[in-house]
Order: sequence, then structure tokens, then C-alpha cells
Amino acid sequence: MALNLNCNTTVYYTGNDVQPDFLYSFEIIKNTDLTVAFYNEDTTEWEEVFRGNDTYGWSIQDSPDGSVVRFITPPPN
Repeated sequence: MALNLNCNTTVYYTGNDVQPDFLYSFEIIKNTDLTVAFYNEDTTEWEEVFRGNDTYGWSIQDSPDGSVVRFITPPPN
């Protein structure tokens, strides 16, 4: 699957081993439409992170400022 990283619904963050929540303010139609990926500097490619991943699995949470991707384990830097 290819990721369209040039669209207006892409938000880039850098992990810090502490922060588990990352805000996004665009609307999605279905929760399954949202894709989360980590950049692999070794392969210079984006690798999708699946919700059920044992280490970095994530869920969508609502907040007053929009929606939040919440990771089980805060992503590394």
C-alpha cells in the first residue's frame, strides 16, 4: 500500500519516548480511513503502524481540540 504524503491530511510529529498522544484536526469519515506510519531512516521509507501492534499499537481518542492518536507506548525519537 502506498501512502499519499502530499495530501492536506498529513501531520508529521517526532516522538520523544514520553508523549503518547498526537493531535490531528482533519475530519475522517471512518476510523479505518486513518493510517499511522513511522519513518524508517535505514530504508528511507514510511512503515505503517497497525492498531494491534504489541508495542506501538494505537487508538483514536476524542479531545476538545480535535481527535488524538494515542499510542500504547510513546514513540521513540
